[in-house]
Amino acid sequence: MGVEQKCKNYADRWVYGEGEFSRKGTMEEGASVAGILRLLCQLLQLFYAPAQAPKVDSQSHPDNQHDERHGVKLVVRKKPFPHIRRNKVTHRVVIFGRMRKVGLFALVSLLLLSCGKNIHASGKSSRSDKSSPKQVTSPEEDFLFFAEEDTTAPGEDTLRADRAKPYYGSKPIRWRLWHTELDLGLDWEREEVYGEARLWLVPHAAPRDSLSIDAKAFTFEEIRVERPAALQITGQRYDTLQLHLRLSRALQPGDTLILRLRYRAHPNWLDTLAGDELDIAISGRKGAYFINARGERPCIPREFWTQGEPESASAWFPTLDSPNQKSTQRLCITVADTFQTLSNGLLVGSEKLSGGLRRDCWELRQPHAPYLFALIVGPFEIIKDKWQDKQVLYYMERTWAPHVKTIFGNTPRMIEYFSRILGVPFPWPKYGQVIVREFVSGAMENTTAVVHGEMLFYDKSVALTDDEKETVVAHELFHHWFGDLVTCESWAQLPLNESFADYSEYLWLAYDRGLEAAEDHRRQSQLTYLAEAMNKQVPLIRFEEKNPMGMFDAHSYQKGGLTLHLLRYYTGDSIFFSALRTYLTKNAYQAADIDHLRHAFEAVSGEDWTWFFDQHFRRGDEVRLRVSAQTRGDTALLRILQRGYAKHQGPYRYRLPIEVASAQGVERLPLELTGDTEVVIVRRGLRYADYDPERLFIGLAMRDLSAKLVGSYTHASPLFSPRRGAEPAPEYHKRRGVHPAAYSPYV
Repeated sequence: MGVEQKCKNYADRWVYGEGEFSRKGTMEEGASVAGILRLLCQLLQLFYAPAQAPKVDSQSHPDNQHDERHGVKLVVRKKPFPHIRRNKVTHRVVIFGRMRKVGLFALVSLLLLSCGKNIHASGKSSRSDKSSPKQVTSPEEDFLFFAEEDTTAPGEDTLRADRAKPYYGSKPIRWRLWHTELDLGLDWEREEVYGEARLWLVPHAAPRDSLSIDAKAFTFEEIRVERPAALQITGQRYDTLQLHLRLSRALQPGDTLILRLRYRAHPNWLDTLAGDELDIAISGRKGAYFINARGERPCIPREFWTQGEPESASAWFPTLDSPNQKSTQRLCITVADTFQTLSNGLLVGSEKLSGGLRRDCWELRQPHAPYLFALIVGPFEIIKDKWQDKQVLYYMERTWAPHVKTIFGNTPRMIEYFSRILGVPFPWPKYGQVIVREFVSGAMENTTAVVHGEMLFYDKSVALTDDEKETVVAHELFHHWFGDLVTCESWAQLPLNESFADYSEYLWLAYDRGLEAAEDHRRQSQLTYLAEAMNKQVPLIRFEEKNPMGMFDAHSYQKGGLTLHLLRYYTGDSIFFSALRTYLTKNAYQAADIDHLRHAFEAVSGEDWTWFFDQHFRRGDEVRLRVSAQTRGDTALLRILQRGYAKHQGPYRYRLPIEVASAQGVERLPLELTGDTEVVIVRRGLRYADYDPERLFIGLAMRDLSAKLVGSYTHASPLFSPRRGAEPAPEYHKRRGVHPAAYSPYV
């Protein structure tokens, strides 16, 4: 039997699993290996063919076999090297020729061996993927596949470690929480909250027979269904963070489930959460805080207050702790008669009980998010004010009560001003503010029950500055439109709350104290953002942020406020505030995302603002500008370069003007900047030219101050007349610890 026939037999036995070749393998793998074996057989035929040796007539040799099937003449010898002994010359030539063939055969064999390993690995992979087996019609087809040139790019057929970006969007809504009732008491000795909660829930979108309630570090005394009467809880599990319940039957959308839960909350158990990082904006996760609970510190009053943002409301009452849930509420609290209480909505009842106790009940009939629920208890003095027919309340420690007008006196004016410019009157039944001790944040916009930290204590008679912290008051008040009335649907959308609250500080300062104060505040916001951007470059809307606390930064606050100011410049006041009114009225008492805001601007203006929102809210790269000028007589060449943008996204688009001062006067030339740009300006008696005279660009703008034409003036907002002045003195930069180059955007 010839060598080729033997190889064919071996290949067939490999495929069909006979004899010593019997093995468990796929048909695809066997056919592939068979193809390789056949190729090896052809190489063996070439190997056994005689070299072109002189004086040897291979045609007449009796042992030769001829095969011309492949278009070449092959000679296969049954006895290898039968003519070597004929003469020494023939011996040398033949051995030399066969050495070359042996080397070629070894090289090809190594390559084929490597292919065989890959085939074996792919065979394993194909066997593991039983859902979509590949079919091979015949070994010949498989051989032809491997014989063809492989056009696959390197690495295309291997597994990669690449994964899609993490996504943390809105929590899925399976149940709607639409009303909450709490009847609570405070255990000052153990620093715990106890009582009863009743939750009104409705299945959302589909029938539901199970639900999960957020409840962090609770002990439950009773859990039962109050309505429907025939419904039972057939299973429950509590994992210290959530209570999981199984119902006896599914409820349909539109059916109401009322749960009654008697519990005790242990906020101190949450003092330290493993793997949880705190944030400079909110430094605690306990949800409920007892201050000087046992009265051991004589200079600190005994107080209790709550802090629910972002997801700590469920540390003091059971709820669906997500910003895309909205619920009305009724809260009753039993306290010592010497304490005052403050909560959301109106005080609808106050009943004195035996033992020197009192039971206060607060009610809010408009829905708001669970993180905005609040309860404050302490020995406060209540100072009453009003805006129109609505209560405005200030809760102060008795020693600070004489200073209440200095601290909060402008609150009614702020409510009036914001109601007027937004076109949406203050939407809540009252407005209350309190200053507490050892607050874990600067302030918190709990609906109608704002909590401020000690930083707001202000005595004008002994103060070293005239800063009355009015921007903090304005910030929390503005949240009652942006954050409380319309709430971001997930923490990834936090700028919908905080950007507007930050910008309200500018609005109020411009209205109450003048544009110079407002522009100085905007400069400080820019510097705060730039300081953070040196080490943190993220978009405003961040779906990849797993920890909600990571959203409370200078991007969501200061950069967001600067972005709104730029949008106001692009649209003008009329469209800007009309769009805000549309956004608020269409989404009142609901959750919203950034596209709701964009749609409002597009509906009012009739323009497509997708480019602006994609660029400034969804991109995370930090663009820098380099502005320089060259002059010759009455001609100036202004060069504007963009740097720092992501290459795959390209440069930013800006619609900021060039201001030119010449013998003809001061004029502004429109310019749409879409990349590196050079602008030639020719004016008789040219004295001054500058790009972005209002300094609306958000980021670091490096200007060549050596050129007299660039940065000669300092400007305020576009709504006001520019004020002329010199570059800030070096002491100005030193006082703020900022290098002049970093301060150049506001030269």
